[in-house]
Formats: sequence, C-alpha cells, structure tokens
Amino acid sequence: MLTVKQAAGLLGVSQARVRKMIADGILPAEKFGSSWTIPDTAVYVRAANKPQRGRPQKSAEEVADTNHFDIEAVSRLYQEFKDKLSHGYDINALLLIPTTDERELYIDIADFFLRLKQRILIARGVF
Repeated sequence: MLTVKQAAGLLGVSQARVRKMIADGILPAEKFGSSWTIPDTAVYVRAANKPQRGRPQKSAEEVADTNHFDIEAVSRLYQEFKDKLSHGYDINALLLIPTTDERELYIDIADFFLRLKQRILIARGVF
C-alpha cells in the first residue's frame, strides 16, 4: 500500500492529481482516517501504461466523422450571396423575411460586401 505522496512520486504527477484520480475512480484507494492508501500494484500498472499528456488523440475515422465542412458548398454559397447581396438589399423584401436572425444575416452579408467594395475603392485611391 502506498500513500498519496508516494503514488504521486511514482506516477510523476502532483498529489492533487492522485487525489483527483482516486475521486474519479481511476485509481482504487482506501481511506484510513484522513489519509488515502493506494494498492501499489494499481500504481505500478498505471505507471507501466504511461498515459499520454492531454486529451487522447482522435482516430482518423473519428476525425472524418466530425469533419463535415464542404469547402465547395461553402464556396458556392459565398458566390450566391455575392451575386444576390453585393449590390445591397431591398428593404421591402427584407421585411418579408420571417425571422430576425435571418434578416440580420442578410444585412450583415450585404454590409460585408459593401466594406469589401470600400476597401477596393480606397486601394485605388478613389477615397
């Protein structure tokens, strides 16, 4: 049986980390009074497995499952917004849009293209 201090030394972590591993059920332990004792075999097994620092790395399959970003679709969407909103927007048409979020999105996109035009004109020396 090892103390928290001894286990921390063998594992190369802080005593607080050992207490957290006990609380999380990662390391088995028994409490005697105000002190914890940890089976030495549990500590040796944990040390032998040498867990890596930080979060575990995702496998290629997990990354592929979470990466749903379609650059071609985004590029088409950008071009469509540019075609429809780069010349501003019709306030009457804007009032027909059912949700505030959608109206604000269209206004923000139109403003983006307006600022882009302004930067081009400034670069040309028009302003």
